[in-house]
Amino acid sequence: MASSELAEEWLSFSGAPGEKATSFIQNLNRRAFAHGKSKDDEWLSQYAAACLSDDALMWYYGLAEEVQNSWRRMCPALLKEFSSKPSVAKLEAELEAMPASPPGSNPSLVPVPAAAPAPAPASAPPPVKPLPPTPLRSTSTT
Repeated sequence: MASSELAEEWLSFSGAPGEKATSFIQNLNRRAFAHGKSKDDEWLSQYAAACLSDDALMWYYGLAEEVQNSWRRMCPALLKEFSSKPSVAKLEAELEAMPASPPGSNPSLVPVPAAAPAPAPASAPPPVKPLPPTPLRSTSTT
């Protein structure tokens, strides 16, 4: 097998926006299965590390050694870092980073704009003045 053919077989994951971590993990797991290495935690972690570049590689070198050396540990960490859906852990971290509420306030209450005032009732038409009585004409026939 020529070296150019070998290079074409490598998976790659940079962690760029829009690049799916789930696709990388699935492809790596399939590659491991095809090589009979799907249960080899160390092989999977080493292969994954060799496929990383850019932001993903920088992230990898910031991991603890026990995470770097275990695919079972690296895979969830990779998903947490590069998944497009916010994870519960990320949301919790964002909440913790938010400034505390002032004393005496209730952080579970969210301020909402006041409701518009009720419309004024329609004004009634002015009362009708009664007409003055009109004298009756007599209709006498004599």
